[in-house]
Amino acid sequence: MRGWRDERGQALALVLILSTVLFIAGTAAVAAALQQNRLVTLEEAREKAYYIAEAGVEKVLTQFRQSNKPYPLALPASGPYYQNTPFGGGKIEKVEVEIKKEKRDPNDPKSAEGIFAYITSTGVYPENPRPGQAQARRTVKAKVELLPDPFLSYGGPGVKSDRSVAMKGVITVTRGSFLARQGDISVSGGIQDFTGGIYAGGNVVLSAGLTAGSGEIKAGKDVDLTGLTRLGSLCTWKGDIYAGGKVKLPYWSSWLGLIDPQRIHENCQSIPGFPLPSFPKVGKGTVWYSQVEQEARSRGYYFNSALDWFKDPQKGIKWDYSVIEAPDPLTGGAVVTVWVNGAELDLTDPNHNSFLAVVNGPLDFNQAFKAAYDAWKQDVINSYQSKYKGKATVTFVEFLGQPLAVLQVKSSQPATIVADSITLDCGIFNLFGVKVDTHAVKNDFGLFAVNGDIKYTSDVALGGRLSALATGSFTFKCTGIDTTDLDWVAAGGPVTIEGIINVNYARASIPPATPMGGYRLDSWEVE
Repeated sequence: MRGWRDERGQALALVLILSTVLFIAGTAAVAAALQQNRLVTLEEAREKAYYIAEAGVEKVLTQFRQSNKPYPLALPASGPYYQNTPFGGGKIEKVEVEIKKEKRDPNDPKSAEGIFAYITSTGVYPENPRPGQAQARRTVKAKVELLPDPFLSYGGPGVKSDRSVAMKGVITVTRGSFLARQGDISVSGGIQDFTGGIYAGGNVVLSAGLTAGSGEIKAGKDVDLTGLTRLGSLCTWKGDIYAGGKVKLPYWSSWLGLIDPQRIHENCQSIPGFPLPSFPKVGKGTVWYSQVEQEARSRGYYFNSALDWFKDPQKGIKWDYSVIEAPDPLTGGAVVTVWVNGAELDLTDPNHNSFLAVVNGPLDFNQAFKAAYDAWKQDVINSYQSKYKGKATVTFVEFLGQPLAVLQVKSSQPATIVADSITLDCGIFNLFGVKVDTHAVKNDFGLFAVNGDIKYTSDVALGGRLSALATGSFTFKCTGIDTTDLDWVAAGGPVTIEGIINVNYARASIPPATPMGGYRLDSWEVE
């Protein structure tokens, strides 16, 4: 009997031990499952918190895109933008923005300053839907460069047209770009060190020796490189080439290997980055133009015509001249000789750190200068006729020291001129030619035509920097040997360029009144 009781006691102990082990194992399994579930929930919450923080950055960038205000009025303010804003089941806890001006390339002593927005966005998402539970938190830190309107800044600074772009001459490009939204891009001059992009809604045709690049080419139709036939010129293209149609290569490319066939993409149903952005709304009657006009009026540089501006005694042309008077005591008259040494138009606003002038009408520098000169001469004649009671003989000896150009346009600060249309003829054989001083265009120099074309021609190389914006066409012709930097060039009509030009992203400044709204992501960090 006792043996039976002993065995029963042992069995009971064994059951208790096994039950305890099973209980502990079950509890551990449940705890592990709960812990795993919490880890999954926490990871999901952290992921959602990241997307919320990312949305905070996107909201700020959307505000930047929609600005379309003239520079520098478009610059956003530093400070908080969003705080405790509900979003996606969580909230954008805060978004802080700090605006700074920094050199684009710290290693380039001639690098222009860029405008950068440092955006810090924090998103939170609850780990558990019950109130009072812990929240996952992620922070995104983005550094973004603020740029002109997306059309102007697509692919960086450069030459853009809503229609077509035709180029002749040598082009040096460093991270710049060419764009023709609806039409073709043709380059019959050499392209050197091209690291930017070429984007056309139609065809891209490159047909010059000394063409070398590593940037991308994208065309809605064909890309034609068959014109790159000079074997000795070492034409190379190392970038990706996308075409809605065919990519036509020179016969030698396959056996010289100067164009990588692996980078060629033909018959593309969709092309990355397409459709291309539209030309900005900058004509008369737009919000942008009204803001520019208002700013010019507030500065006192709004003029009803080009002649009104050039004749303005304080802000117009300054005449450099000397006078020799020979009175005649017998008649009471005089012989007056006026030696005209030069004329200067100074684009400097003493009350601001930049110059902005708006002309309500066309601006032809040559015609307006000639009209202003005739008016000034008549004023001089009238003054001496009044002095000598109508008995003065006034003779003008004109511009002996400046046979090539008689009007110098200068500026010691960034400057922009806005008019319906703008024409400059700096030709050697033009009696009333225009000389744009190189110091002026080395600053941020802009010519904006809001109701027509821009025509800029010269037989003397100007050098320096130039930005242009035209609702019509843009024509630039220069036969000189110097290089002109074309920074933010955009036209609603065709663009035609003949001359030696350069597009350098690091050195491209933004002239006053440029419509803003573009941006470039510089860095992105997650905490």
